[in-house]
Amino acid sequence: VTNATTLLAVADDTGSVMSQKIRVGRDLKISTGAGNDKVGVLGVEVKRDATLNTGAGRGDVLGVSNLRVGRNLDLIFGDTNALQNVTVAGAVKIRSGIANDRFTLDKIHAGSVDINLQGGNDEIAIGANVVVTGKVKINGGAGKNNNIASLTSLSRASVKNFKGNTVNSMAILDAVLAAIASE
Repeated sequence: VTNATTLLAVADDTGSVMSQKIRVGRDLKISTGAGNDKVGVLGVEVKRDATLNTGAGRGDVLGVSNLRVGRNLDLIFGDTNALQNVTVAGAVKIRSGIANDRFTLDKIHAGSVDINLQGGNDEIAIGANVVVTGKVKINGGAGKNNNIASLTSLSRASVKNFKGNTVNSMAILDAVLAAIASE
């Protein structure tokens, strides 16, 4: 998968338990530390909690598709990120770094979502297929040019610190896929 159109065509098979190719019996923790990291997670089922942390480096890229988590998902990352076809029984907690971060979310099912993009000029695109049964909190942080583009109606969402709605979600997906494919 090397472009956004191909990624968007990947079927969401997170609705069925035991449907993923890689199964983790307890917790999954990925921590890459400082430096420019490229992480791709595809077709993974985690029985309990999952933590993906790409550290404080500049140029980090995280791509996640077809991830099923039995309890909670914590994402700590920076720069360019895409999450698609993700089912989390509990809470999704997302924290970015202080630099300029861009990410897109689509085909997400979760109990609750808490996003804090910290500082930097951040962009977030939320697709039409995001279903959250509980609370949704989205905070753009202290950046000057935060943008949010929502293609969906998250009626219970609390949104703070966003100033515009000009996000090119396809460009974000293409950047993530090109970086991961190059590795």
